[in-house]
Amino acid sequence: MQVFRRLNRYLLAEVAVATLFGVALWSAILLMNDFFFIARQAIQKDLGLDTTLAILAFKIPNTLILAIPVGTLLGSLVAIGRLSADGEIVAFQASGLGPRQLLRPMLVHGVVTFLAALAIYAFVQPWASYEIRSMQGRILTAHNVSTELRPRVFFNRLPGYVLFVDEIPPGTQGLLDRAVLYQTAQPRPGKPPGPEQLIVAKTATLGPAAGGGGRLRIVFHDGVAHSFRTEDPEAYRTFQFDTFSPEPIEPPPWMRPDETPPDKVVSDMTPRELVREVTAAASEPDRLLREYRKRFARLEIHKRLALPFASFLFALLALPLGISRVRSGKGAAFAVCLGIVVLYWLIFTVGAEQAGEGRIPVVPGIWGADLVILVWTAIAYARMGRIGGDRWPRLRDAVVRGLPRLLAFRKKDRRRAEAEAAVPAPPGGGLRISAVLDRYIARAYLQMLGLSLGATYVIFSLVNLKGIVDAVVERRQPAHLILTYLKYFLPGILGITLPFATMIAAVAAVTLLARNGEVTALKAAGMSARRICLPILLLTVLACGLLYLVEDRIAPETNGKAQAVKDRIEGRNPRTYGLIPGGRWTFGSAGHLYHYRLFDAQDLKFQGLSIFQVDLASARILRQWFCTSATWKDGSWHAEKGWYRAFPEAGAVGEYRPFDAEEITSLDPPENFTRSERSLAAGGDLPDQVSMAELSEQIEQLAQSGYDTTRLRVQYWQKTSAPATPLVTVLLALPFAFKVGRRGSMYGVGVGLILAIVFFATAALFNALGLETILPPFVSAWSPNVLYACVGGYLLLFIPT
Repeated sequence: MQVFRRLNRYLLAEVAVATLFGVALWSAILLMNDFFFIARQAIQKDLGLDTTLAILAFKIPNTLILAIPVGTLLGSLVAIGRLSADGEIVAFQASGLGPRQLLRPMLVHGVVTFLAALAIYAFVQPWASYEIRSMQGRILTAHNVSTELRPRVFFNRLPGYVLFVDEIPPGTQGLLDRAVLYQTAQPRPGKPPGPEQLIVAKTATLGPAAGGGGRLRIVFHDGVAHSFRTEDPEAYRTFQFDTFSPEPIEPPPWMRPDETPPDKVVSDMTPRELVREVTAAASEPDRLLREYRKRFARLEIHKRLALPFASFLFALLALPLGISRVRSGKGAAFAVCLGIVVLYWLIFTVGAEQAGEGRIPVVPGIWGADLVILVWTAIAYARMGRIGGDRWPRLRDAVVRGLPRLLAFRKKDRRRAEAEAAVPAPPGGGLRISAVLDRYIARAYLQMLGLSLGATYVIFSLVNLKGIVDAVVERRQPAHLILTYLKYFLPGILGITLPFATMIAAVAAVTLLARNGEVTALKAAGMSARRICLPILLLTVLACGLLYLVEDRIAPETNGKAQAVKDRIEGRNPRTYGLIPGGRWTFGSAGHLYHYRLFDAQDLKFQGLSIFQVDLASARILRQWFCTSATWKDGSWHAEKGWYRAFPEAGAVGEYRPFDAEEITSLDPPENFTRSERSLAAGGDLPDQVSMAELSEQIEQLAQSGYDTTRLRVQYWQKTSAPATPLVTVLLALPFAFKVGRRGSMYGVGVGLILAIVFFATAALFNALGLETILPPFVSAWSPNVLYACVGGYLLLFIPT
C-alpha cells in the first residue's frame, strides 16, 4: 500500500508540473492579442506604465478561464505521454495499478483544476472585469480635447473633424489663438452628403456643450467660414462672423469623462449578485425584458460551471489518450490538445450563441460540449480497459525495465535517466525529437539572433540619428527629443532589421557549430543536417508571427509618433499622420494649406488636392484651388479637372474659374516639404502608419472615388508578405551556412549580409515592376518570398547530410 501511495504521488507530481507549464503557455498565447492591443492603446493615448500594467493584470483572469482547462489537457497529455513512452505506465499496470487505480490520481488532479478554475471564474474574473471597465471610465476616458491639443499640431482624433491651433496661451485651458477647423462632408439619411466646411478664426474657446453627454462646443471669434462641395463648386458659400458656434461635436467614447461607476452586467456579478439577478428578473413586469434577463443570468451561471468542469473532464480524458496517442512527445501532445480544444470551443460557442438567442434551451446549449467530452472519455476508458490475459505477461516482464526508473526519485538517478533519454536516434530515425539537442541548437541560434538584432538596430539607429542630432544642435532643441524619437522609432524598423538578423543568426549559429566540430558530432549521432535546421526554422516561424503582430498593432502608432517628433526636431511644417477621414493635411510656405486624398511620392502626383491660401493673423482665406490630380513637371504643378476661387474680402466670393488643365507656379515645390526625400509631407508613409485593415478600407474608398490606387495596393500586399520574409531569408541562408563550414562565424556574417542585400535588391526590382503595373500587386509583393523560398528549399535538399 505504501508503494502505491508513492506511485500515486509520483504521478500527481508529474501531471501537476506539466499542467502548470501548460497553463502558463496557453495564458501567454491567449494574452498575446490583448498585449498588443493594450500596447497600441497605451502608445495612442499616452498611458503611463502603471496604468498599462494594471490593465494587463486585469486581463489575466479572463485569460485563465480558458487557459486552465486547455492547460490541464495539454499538461496531462504531456505527462502521461512521457510516462507511457518511458514504459512507466506499463510498470504501473504490471505492479498492480490497473486503469481503475491509475484513474484515482487523475480524479484528484481534475478536481483540483476544476476548483481552481471555478474560483477564478466565479469570484476573480467578475471583479477584474468590473475593475477594468471602471478604469476605462475613470482614467482612459478622462482625456479631453483641451488636454490633447498641441500648438501647431493637427488634431484628428475627433471623428469627421481636423483642428489646428497656432498657439495656446500658457496657463489657459480651452482658449485657442488662430484656430482652423475642418469638417468633412456629413452623411445624411436618404440624401447626398452635406458640404465640407473650413473655419478660420483669430480666437476660439473650447468647452463642454450644454446638456452633458460629453459633447463639445467650439465658439469661434472674429473669422470666416467657407462651405463647399468640390464636385459642385458653384454652390460655394462663405460668410464673415464676429462669433460663430457650429453644432456640438460628439467626441469618441474615450474622450468622454465619466466619474460615475458603470452599471454591472451579468459578467461582472458575483455568485450572490447573480442569484439576486435571477430573482429580480423573475419579478420584471415587462415580459420580453423578463425572459431576456432570466436567460442571460442563467447563461452566465451555467458558463461559470461548464467551463471549469471541462478541466475535470480533460484531466480524465488525458489518461487514455496519453497512453495510446501521444507517446511520441510534446509535439504530438500539443497537436492532440489543439484538435480537442478546437472541437470543444466550436461546440461551446455555437451552443452558447444559440442559447443566448433563445433558439435552444440554456442547459444543452452550454453543457453540450462537456457532454461530448464526457461521452468521449467514457468510450476511451472502455477501450483502455480491454486488456486481454495474453497481454499481462508482457506487462509483468516489463517491470524489470520500468519499475527501477519509476522509483528513481533521487536527483542523481533522474539526471541519469534524462541523459539516457536524450541519446539521439540511430541513422534513419527521421524527425524523432531529441529535446536536449534541439534546445542546444535553439539556444545557439537565439544567442546569435539577439546579437545580430541588436547590431542591426544600432546600425540603423546610427544612420537615422545622424541627421536628427545635427538638427537638434542647429535648432537648439531639447536633447530628450532624441530619446523620445528612438522610443517610437525602434518598433517600426523591426520589419527591416529582423530579416537581416535572422539570416545572419542562422549562418553564424551553424558555422559556429561546424567550427567546434559539433555538426560532425550531430551527424555521427544520427541527426541529419536538415534535422539540425528544424529548431532554427521553428523559432523563425515564431519570430514571423511576432513581427506580424508588431507591424499590424504597434508599429502604425509608433511610426506616426516618431515622424511627428522628427518633424518637430527638423522644423518641418505641421501635418497629419496616419489615416485621416477625408484626406491628409500639411502647411506649406506663404500660408498655403494643402489637403489631399493621396500622394504618389515616386511620381510626385497628387490625387484629390485642395489648396487654401490662409492668413492666420487676419483670419482670412485668400484663395482656393481644387483639382482631381496635380503632377510636378518642369518646375511647377500641372493640375487637371478643377477650379479656382479668389476671396478679395472676408466673407465675399470673388473670381471663379473652372479649368481642365492649368499650370500653378505659386505653390511649394516638393523639396520644401522634407529635407531628405522628395515626397510631399511623406505622403508615401501612409501604409507604415495604418494597419492592414485600415489600409484596405482606404484603398476601397479611393477606388470608389475613381482614384488610382496602384501604389497603395502594392504596399498593402507588401505588408502581408513582410512577416514571412525572415523565414525566407533563413531558408536561403541555411544551405550556404553548411557550405561555409568551419571558416568562422565572421565569414558567415559576411555571407549572410551578401545574401540579404541580394534578396532586398530583388524585392526592390519586383516592387518597381508592380508600381509600373507590369506585374499585379500581389505577384510583385510575394514573388521575392516565393522565389527565394523555393531556391533555399531546393538547395537545402542537396546539402551533405
